[in-house]
Amino acid sequence: MNQAPVAPPPATTGSNPAPASPIRVVEVVRIRELLCVAASMCVADVTLFRGGGFAGWAAMLLALPILLHIGSPARHSLSATWLFAAAIAFLCARLVWLGSPLTVCCGLGLLCTFALGRAGRTVHVLESFAYAWCVIPSGLLGLVPYWKQFQHLAPGISPRWLNVLLPLAALMLFGFLFVGANPDLAHALSDNLARWIVQLEQWLIHTSPAEGLFLCFIAIVTVGLLRPVTALQELRDSETPQADQRKHSSFFYVPCRNTMVTVVVLFAIYLVFEFQTLWFREFPSGFYYSGYAHQGAAWLTVALMVATGMLSLIFRGHLLADPRRGRLYVLASIWSLENLILGIAVLNRLYIYIQFNGMTRMRMIGLLGIATVIAGFLLVVIKIMQTRSFLWLLRAHLITLATACYLYSLAPIDWLSTNYNVRRIMAGDLAPAVQLSVHPLNPEGLAQAIRLTDHPEEIIAAGIQALLADASQRYAPAASQRHSSHWSDYQLSHQWLVEHLRANREKWKDSYQDETRRKADLKRFADFTYQWY
Repeated sequence: MNQAPVAPPPATTGSNPAPASPIRVVEVVRIRELLCVAASMCVADVTLFRGGGFAGWAAMLLALPILLHIGSPARHSLSATWLFAAAIAFLCARLVWLGSPLTVCCGLGLLCTFALGRAGRTVHVLESFAYAWCVIPSGLLGLVPYWKQFQHLAPGISPRWLNVLLPLAALMLFGFLFVGANPDLAHALSDNLARWIVQLEQWLIHTSPAEGLFLCFIAIVTVGLLRPVTALQELRDSETPQADQRKHSSFFYVPCRNTMVTVVVLFAIYLVFEFQTLWFREFPSGFYYSGYAHQGAAWLTVALMVATGMLSLIFRGHLLADPRRGRLYVLASIWSLENLILGIAVLNRLYIYIQFNGMTRMRMIGLLGIATVIAGFLLVVIKIMQTRSFLWLLRAHLITLATACYLYSLAPIDWLSTNYNVRRIMAGDLAPAVQLSVHPLNPEGLAQAIRLTDHPEEIIAAGIQALLADASQRYAPAASQRHSSHWSDYQLSHQWLVEHLRANREKWKDSYQDETRRKADLKRFADFTYQWY
């Protein structure tokens, strides 16, 4: 009796599936992907090549995540990807309000991070940097499936295309006949068609070979964002966890212990000196503020960074398996506390400088920078307590740095610093007026300075009036001096400042017409405030 053949068992989804590549090479090029590349080229041409203003960058950065989502061949994006899209949207709002090159760079970095998450990859700042550098090679390699798809196109028209082409032909045919039957409708259509032809002609006239090269570059970049190379793999920790290490004495224990005892004693001595010289005292006339509070703060910040690196390098490798490491933890705790006090001392030095002659952009960068350094040191402490790897620490530091850059690009720095300076000047402390004289102000800062046009000190009031008169000519020139600008150059903050200037025109209009008087008032203002420079 013949036995029936046994059918092979059905494929099951077991608990140990075969490992898949993080990024599957997708050979099929779908219509939506081609449309995404074409739309990206059109958007870049309108916003960047024929524009280039910050509003154009905002439109570009806002449109690309949507296009990448629609055209991506990988349909398994991470759930956190849209958080990066939201961050890009906030940056775009800032670009429309008042843009800066830093904001554009942050937006491009977030765009690469969004594309990396859209491809299903775990998002890390370190891998995002590598991905950004490989966008062009990814785009060139990603064109290969496009070329293969083009080679395999059937020469004839498939029935699938006929499903679209035949109804479209019927629509055009009968639409033409119906329009011809109505003279008014035909005339209106003819006028609109003529206008569109003229606009297309003007567009083609201004087309140059450089624009063609630019569009090719955008196409390669878009393909690179859609199809990242598979060689970019996520970095893995190479250190052995502490629990898996055998307990044995390390040769580096004694040198590291002696080093930590030395720095603990040295930091303690210096902190006592710091508190005796710079805390809770009145500074005499001629005190070297720039040296102590500016340059000195920079040196102490470097000391904090070096301490962070030393502490991270000590607690790694075989030293974590030394049975005597508990003593190092005690020394590390003392040194960490001293470093935190040193960070407070650096903030105090910056505060002394700010109290001397006001707030500036660089001092706000200093405050944000020292906060970042302190956060980095705390990350090292967490690394030691939780026995994290050096790769984890590097990624945490990069996230901290990227977050600081993102927040700085969003923050209204001139508004904050000028508002602080104006409030102190209005309260009778005239020293911060030097920052309004020697540092250029953007529209956010100029709008805050309007309050000083009625200041009792005549030199300050006249200087601010001249400053606002110059701003009025720069942001709202007379009709005879206006030049046409592209829509991408529009900034909401400029219009906001112009409205403030018009509302307070009576306070500065006397300085508007006479250029010689404006220059004289500005020079008197600069000479008067130089005493606090």
